[in-house]
Amino acid sequence: MRHKSPQLLGYPDQGRTRLGIAAETDLEISDRRLKLAIRTAVAEEHGVQARRIILVPPGALPRTTSGKLRRHRCRETL
Repeated sequence: MRHKSPQLLGYPDQGRTRLGIAAETDLEISDRRLKLAIRTAVAEEHGVQARRIILVPPGALPRTTSGKLRRHRCRETL
């Protein structure tokens, strides 16, 4: 996973705000194993549960013309 790519985003779900993560990765590991590792690390470090995790290839997250990630567009994908 690219260290600058993970986006932690709140999204609405059944009247509550949930944690979602969108991340770019080029790791040779199954999506299922990587998502489990991310969920475990977030829960252990921060005490919260990531409900949705989206893994995409490097460069796939929407960016501005200056290269910053478009958080609103990332949130829409969750």
